[in-house]
Amino acid sequence: MNAPFPGGVKWSQVQPAATPPAQTDYVLGLQNGNLDVLFSFAQLQNIIGGGMPSRPVVTPSAQSSLVVKSAPGNVYSAYAINLSYVDGFLLLLDEAALGADGPVTPIAAVPLPSGATSELGIGAPIIFTSGIVAVLSSGPDPFHQVTNGGLTGFISCQAQ
Repeated sequence: MNAPFPGGVKWSQVQPAATPPAQTDYVLGLQNGNLDVLFSFAQLQNIIGGGMPSRPVVTPSAQSSLVVKSAPGNVYSAYAINLSYVDGFLLLLDEAALGADGPVTPIAAVPLPSGATSELGIGAPIIFTSGIVAVLSSGPDPFHQVTNGGLTGFISCQAQ
């Protein structure tokens, strides 16, 4: 590609850096015809170099929640098996710890019928800024966390 950057610099004239990029360096690219910061090098490294973790975090027994990570991270896949006779939802929350039952704003949610398995369809990693908590909620909708309604199951989440 030999399209010019703003200022007339061509791709063929761009030279690699003499030193490896730092975590705070940024990747530049054309966005809407303008040279712009697309993402940081740390984000790029996480996307292409970090890879998916080799082992998921799972519940050791039938439970209604799982603190996957108590710090910022990414989710690559998540699924749950409902081991009860209560319908509900698999919720992923951007929290460092499980909060009290009540209203929540899930980052991702999927219905989890009784006795069924549900998987969140994740195309690209989902970024969590506080932490990652997976919840099996028997609430009336995905915006109400209810962990004491009898819904328990197996939870598996690949995160980094």
